[in-house]
Amino acid sequence: MEIYSSASHQAQTLADRPVYYSRNRLIAGAVIWTVAALAFGALAVRARDNLGGMAFFAAIAAIGVWLVIRSLMRAFGPAKPVITFTREGLRLTDGTVIAWQAINENTYVNQTYVGIPTARQIQLKTSLPDRKRVLIQAMALEISGDEYLALCDAYQAR
Repeated sequence: MEIYSSASHQAQTLADRPVYYSRNRLIAGAVIWTVAALAFGALAVRARDNLGGMAFFAAIAAIGVWLVIRSLMRAFGPAKPVITFTREGLRLTDGTVIAWQAINENTYVNQTYVGIPTARQIQLKTSLPDRKRVLIQAMALEISGDEYLALCDAYQAR
């Protein structure tokens, strides 16, 4: 059974569809990493008698600060699409286009621990000689896994 769609809707479907990072998710991540950095910084101060423990906690606090800065720069910096759906294939941030025919496996991984999302990523296995595997971090993307896979199906079918 074929579903009717208007000419304007079909033209809109054929247009390139960029996907950006979600500003709200980036800010939420920055808040979470700020709390984590402060907590591990406090643990580092409390463990100043134990040099190994202090170095461990200070390293995790430094990583947390780096992630806060990175998240805020992405949230308030110039918006660049993470991926762009085109009729030819997926365009990545570096400008390369992976043709739909070159994608052998397209997986959206959504890992959780006790109901808390811990990792989301897009895994592409391709037939390209220089890019056999492509990983795209999707934790802060503005689309869900279901929407990503539906867009892949729609653009690949065209």
